[in-house]
Amino acid sequence: MGMSIRLRTIIVLNLYVVALAILLGWIAQDTAGRLVEERYVKEMVASASGFLKDKRFPRDDAMMGYLRELFNAEWISSENKPENIIASSLPAEVTSEFRRQVGALGKSGIVYLAGKKYRFDTADVDAGGYNTQRIRGRLYMLVPDEQFTEARKRTQRRVMFIIIPTVATATLLAILFSISITRPIRKLASQMDDVSDADVTTVHPLSSESIHKGPTEIRQLANSFDQLLHRLGEARRHVLQSEQLATLGKISLSVAHELRNPLSGIKMNVRNLKDNESLRDDPGIAAILREIDRMGLYLDELMNLSPGNCSEDRILAPSPACLSELADSVLVILAGKLRHAKIEVQTDFPADEPDVNVDADQIRQAMMNLLVNAVEASPAGSVIHLSIRQTGDGVRFSVRDAGAGVPVDAGDVFAAFATSKPNGVGLGLYICKQIITRHGGRIGYDNSEPGATFWFEIPIGGT
Repeated sequence: MGMSIRLRTIIVLNLYVVALAILLGWIAQDTAGRLVEERYVKEMVASASGFLKDKRFPRDDAMMGYLRELFNAEWISSENKPENIIASSLPAEVTSEFRRQVGALGKSGIVYLAGKKYRFDTADVDAGGYNTQRIRGRLYMLVPDEQFTEARKRTQRRVMFIIIPTVATATLLAILFSISITRPIRKLASQMDDVSDADVTTVHPLSSESIHKGPTEIRQLANSFDQLLHRLGEARRHVLQSEQLATLGKISLSVAHELRNPLSGIKMNVRNLKDNESLRDDPGIAAILREIDRMGLYLDELMNLSPGNCSEDRILAPSPACLSELADSVLVILAGKLRHAKIEVQTDFPADEPDVNVDADQIRQAMMNLLVNAVEASPAGSVIHLSIRQTGDGVRFSVRDAGAGVPVDAGDVFAAFATSKPNGVGLGLYICKQIITRHGGRIGYDNSEPGATFWFEIPIGGT
């Protein structure tokens, strides 16, 4: 079973700290031990030689024994040559072993005698004897190595006392460091679980706080993951939308075919009735014809949703047209609906309005969708404003209702199936956008006081 990043970080960091502390401690105690030993031996030799200098002390075994008691070390004295040992505090056999080795020894260093390790140092002495003859020679001091053992042990204990809090601190730092790395990784893993268990369109991106607290590489990974989620969500929504449109299109095509033929027959018979002299000016006949035309436009919308016949793929039949005239024809069709809803329409159309090259039936359909939405959003007794303005190289048609406006969190209101109506399908604005886009124009909305203003612009140059 693999170890977590946190555990690996703690183990590696602690091993490094312990190894480094042991190495540095060993180097420190070894170096300090050597310095202490050398300094200790040199200072004692210097003290002894100074004590004997220019004094009439005899250099015999008794004096060497006295020095041993005084300095807690072994002493050997030679005369003229190092091999000519005249006094020693060591036993005779050990002194003989030293005599055999002294020729290869320097003035200081390590010597092994009778299986024991000694650190030694020397001093040249010039001391007087009992008579007037002066004696010149060399004084050797040998300190047993066990005297320095306790000092080394104290140093090792101090190193251990340093290692323990250092390891504890390293563990704490490793935990904090690993948390800063593993926390965003765990969030990424959790997000991946959410993606596998839920709809990707409902998965929220990582919070900015958790991203910015992680290392640069983790932040980059999290940002890339969020972008991937966003693209997956867009792709999922597009697929779902396409599936819904395909299903609805098949149903719409069937319904449109079933209704179009009887509707055409009804319209033909109503026109025959209108040709009758007594019914030619009957307002009821005119209302029936307007409603039949409106129903025909809705059937066109349904036909546009069928597979292979969507509005994006429809071939336009453009011709010069005046947007105000198209709007007036839509108002005639919706007159009954406006009257029933008790809503007044005020128009602001310029007298010098330029023509645009459009498919009149499709633009009329877009206008009707915007007007129907405005009527349904406005309360009874209110006023809807229609306006047409030339904007640079285009002509803008606007519908301002008296409703509550578009909610801030409404999202893309022009997406398919996006609706806030209890019984709405969410295709009206979607079809409007497809129509205006096919004409090379733009469509949008602005929240106004009160209500909302939906608009579209058609370039004067045409499609």
